[in-house]
Amino acid sequence: MELSPKYRTYVIFKEYLLKVLALSLSLFIIFTIVRGQFSVGIQRGTVLMLGSLMVLLKPRKEIIIPRAFWLSEIFDWISAALIVGCTLYVYIEWFDMAEYRAGAPNTGDLILFVITILVVFEITRRTSGFIVPMVALAFSIYEVFGEYFPGILYHPNVPIKEFLEGSFGTSGIYGIVLSVMVGIIYIFIIYGAFLRVSGAGDVFIELSYMLLGRFPGGPAQTAVLSSALFGSISGSPPANVVATGNFTIPLMKKVGYKPHQAAAIEACSSTVGQIMPPVMGVSAFIMSQITGIPYLRICLASLLPAVLFSFSLLVLVYLEAKKEQIPLIPRKDIPRVNIAFIRKFIILSFSLGILVFMLIRGNSPAFSALSGIIALIGGSFFDKSMRMSPRKILKALIEGAQDGLSILAICALLGIVVNAINSTGIGLLLSQLIISIVKDSLSLALIVTMISAIILGMGLPTVPAYLMVVLVAGRALTQLGIPLLLAHLFSLYYAIIGTITPPVCISAYTAAGIAKAKPMKTGFTAWWYGLVGFVVPFIMVYNPELGFFRGTYLSTVIVFVFSLVGVFSFVAFEQGFLLRRCGLISRGFLLLMAVAIFYPSYWTKLAGLIGFIGIICYQLKKKEVQPIS
Repeated sequence: MELSPKYRTYVIFKEYLLKVLALSLSLFIIFTIVRGQFSVGIQRGTVLMLGSLMVLLKPRKEIIIPRAFWLSEIFDWISAALIVGCTLYVYIEWFDMAEYRAGAPNTGDLILFVITILVVFEITRRTSGFIVPMVALAFSIYEVFGEYFPGILYHPNVPIKEFLEGSFGTSGIYGIVLSVMVGIIYIFIIYGAFLRVSGAGDVFIELSYMLLGRFPGGPAQTAVLSSALFGSISGSPPANVVATGNFTIPLMKKVGYKPHQAAAIEACSSTVGQIMPPVMGVSAFIMSQITGIPYLRICLASLLPAVLFSFSLLVLVYLEAKKEQIPLIPRKDIPRVNIAFIRKFIILSFSLGILVFMLIRGNSPAFSALSGIIALIGGSFFDKSMRMSPRKILKALIEGAQDGLSILAICALLGIVVNAINSTGIGLLLSQLIISIVKDSLSLALIVTMISAIILGMGLPTVPAYLMVVLVAGRALTQLGIPLLLAHLFSLYYAIIGTITPPVCISAYTAAGIAKAKPMKTGFTAWWYGLVGFVVPFIMVYNPELGFFRGTYLSTVIVFVFSLVGVFSFVAFEQGFLLRRCGLISRGFLLLMAVAIFYPSYWTKLAGLIGFIGIICYQLKKKEVQPIS
């Protein structure tokens, strides 16, 4: 039931308190980017404390039993007081803990460790559900009780004090994953909030609509392009679905796409954004920190594979529209280029341009994102509808802090998982196990890694799924000759693909809710539509020119053009339609030609290309050909 007036005042008070905390968090992030970061304890502790307070004190909108309501509120306030106390303790004792008591924590340290670990578990449960905490709990149990595990899973005893200290410190919660979140990722999430609040993010949709709206499947192609562009900045495929899907899904349904088709297209499109430069969601920053590879090199390696995936979706919706004879959008409904749009486009381009320029210049990703925000605020004054007034700036800062809470909690909890993997040696053990199973077969190792990443990606957000896979299987891939960056990208892509893989395909389910479609039907449709995404990482491994790992720029262009044709052939096989409907034999031939083009031999690629052209010529000779328009 709804809250009564006496509760409502209390809830309003908490809402204002949360806004103050959110604003403080964003301002702290920005201040340390400009001034320089504080010590580890202050920098990471402050952000973790403010984020924890925002999660723990989030007001409840409904109440069933008044007594239960107040009991839960008392629990929340006690938890909030404890995390504040722990952070103050860290402020005072961090140096002594790190320099003089490392390996020999006192009673106060142990209490600090226990409370912080429990709070991190709780805020992750509240923001992301039970799956991530259960995974972290399983790793923790294995670390502490590994001496009782049989066979190869056995590892020497880890004392409880050592477990608590490792899980808390710079190898755990306060470790590298939280460092990347605090130092890099959060400012990009805030940047995304500024784009959304200013209306600059809508330019992605309007631009996509103008460019592709007049073609068959226009609304669907708009969804593909706009979601890929916006998703690069968004840190979560489901969040991207909500941001762009509320506009694109109704448009697709209006012109004739079935609800589950519209939802599936949006889910796949939102997934692409996580591998689309320049921002690539948030994973690229963590990858750069772990591998030591420059961020721009990661973006360069990701660019062409991301374009292939996006191209496959554009072709798919185009062929779907031709096959199902979905009508074109009336020209009067397509937005036209006008002065207002040009101003917005210039402002958005200026902001993104400054961000990319600062990155290329060698500035840190965090400072580059802050520069993009400042450029957006300054540019917004040239357009009345986008103008960032103080109220809108405050709103963007508050929403940006709120948007990052789930990722902040996950990054903190992942520290416990990373510590367990390093302390027990299970990462090295499992990588050796993979090598012993697959022998020297790279293909088999890739398949094992793919399956592991997809399974983890089904139920986990992208970042933890990617990290768990690459920490275990990534080492095995590099030992088999795969470059370090390529091994990380391979693991990341399949962790992302897990969000559209049934039975737990969160992006598809989110889109299904907007489209009012059946969730499971949407999930399987998204999996089928995104099938090229399952192939692209293999294409990238066996054609390393696509990631600029081998060959000249000319060879990269040649391989990329061949790959585009291969993707077209593969999608035509999926849809059973090229210039007209294809029979079973023609579909099989299209699949065979796609495989030939993806094969690393140039002669095989050429044979596949000739075969694909042959299929087109064959269909052109048939009567009742549906010409491409």
